[in-house]
Amino acid sequence: KTCFVATKSMDRVPIKNPGFERRLGHTLELVPDSNPVTPMGPDTPMAIRLWFRGKPLAKTKVSFIPRGTALKPGFDARYDRTTNANGRVTFTPQEGNYYLIVAHHETSEKGSGYDSTKYAAALTVYVPQICPCCG
Repeated sequence: KTCFVATKSMDRVPIKNPGFERRLGHTLELVPDSNPVTPMGPDTPMAIRLWFRGKPLAKTKVSFIPRGTALKPGFDARYDRTTNANGRVTFTPQEGNYYLIVAHHETSEKGSGYDSTKYAAALTVYVPQICPCCG
């Protein structure tokens, strides 16, 4: 899943762009709680919600991985967050870059030839590098 804005003018992009918060009904799904496109830049928090079978998924790691960055094994406090009871996480990027937001969830669902089921959800967000003096 990726979010983007189509606009008639790049120098007058509307701040309000609805639709980003829409769930698509995937078994495991990352859905923005705040607009991941406008306004966006370094130091602008991103709020994301993780859903599993239509319900918020708590206590699950969500990684915000900048392009070109390798995360530390286990839990990397710079880029990993854990969902709260409502399935929400917040991350504030410190630099402009492409970010891969990803979550994994394993269940004990069994079937013929397998002992568990693993789910993954991904969302791509571009955070533009904005000049602090010009906005």
